[in-house]
Amino acid sequence: MIASAGKQLVEQLEAVLNGALLTRESVEAAAAIYVTYYRHHMAREEKDLFPIVDRVLRPVDWKSVAAAIPPENDPLFGKEVKQRYRALHRQIELAFGSGKILS
Repeated sequence: MIASAGKQLVEQLEAVLNGALLTRESVEAAAAIYVTYYRHHMAREEKDLFPIVDRVLRPVDWKSVAAAIPPENDPLFGKEVKQRYRALHRQIELAFGSGKILS
């Protein structure tokens, strides 16, 4: 369900970035559905998965995990905003009025 909701949200955001005129309500509804599923997913991780991981993994295991997964730049809020997200990034910055969302 979360994958489907995420796909629908991405499709709507990409459509907006490509000049499509969508109602604010439809984009907000897609975002709300995705956020609801995502929050539920994170709550399950916090309640069920992370306690198990904390009991099982040792510091050497965490070092292996860190070495196996290279850090990735966030395409929307990272130091280098990807071209396809620049217009969306500007709109979010304007909405928050600070010029910087995450520091």
